Amino acid sequence: MAAPYGLGGWQQEAAIPDAITARWNGLDIKEIIQQDQTLPVWLVNDATAACIASLEFNNSEKFNNYLYIFVGTFIGGGIIMNRTLYCGSFNNAGAVGSMPVPSSYTAEDMRNGATVQLINCASRYLLNKRFQALGLDTDTMLNGLANNQTEAPFDQAQVLFDQWLNQAAPAIAYAIVAAVSVIDFEGVIIDGLLPPALTKKLTDAVQIAMTQLDLEGLTLPKVTAGTIGNDARALGGAFLSFYTNFTPDRNILISGEQNVSHAF
Repeated sequence: MAAPYGLGGWQQEAAIPDAITARWNGLDIKEIIQQDQTLPVWLVNDATAACIASLEFNNSEKFNNYLYIFVGTFIGGGIIMNRTLYCGSFNNAGAVGSMPVPSSYTAEDMRNGATVQLINCASRYLLNKRFQALGLDTDTMLNGLANNQTEAPFDQAQVLFDQWLNQAAPAIAYAIVAAVSVIDFEGVIIDGLLPPALTKKLTDAVQIAMTQLDLEGLTLPKVTAGTIGNDARALGGAFLSFYTNFTPDRNILISGEQNVSHAF
């Protein structure tokens, strides 16, 4: 199973009622499913599942060590070290959505102080809100932009997407450079709930933004666009039983406490 472990403090951003948030956070999905199963059930964070999918099905560059970023409703990610998922001491490695970035990277005054979280700068929910404010369906608009439709209302959608892109790309670039200063990644894969053409556009913008930062003492990783998109989390979840049983360290996903969210 692939699912968010918890909704954390971000239910307001996603417009989720408190009662639903509380019920979700108190729901043991693994246990509920296990009650009807004689086979073992594994539960993994959905961003982690997408990261597993990238390793097995979308690592065209054959990276051995890379940072994976998934631009979902909330941006999240994962870390691959020596071609193996790295979970960290508290099973929360790669939680890039919680990374602090300069507050100037967000168009909304959502936090006080000099920094905000990446989640408030580069998540899909921000696009959803912009389109919904104009009565536009997000998926329809994004697919139209990916197919280079320019007539109304896609001209409006292009403006809104570009505004989001100009905010998201520098913030993601900042997060990548900060991560590279800790782990010398050879690559970064960016994927998410966007059509492949727009994921590529975001990736290109991130690469440009990275070169505008102070990189003294660092070696930039190769940044590439993922192509699995919306199916990444489901594909990783479906592959989880194979990965758990045949990974070099089969305990990697069946040990440790799963109580912290990577975000969606």
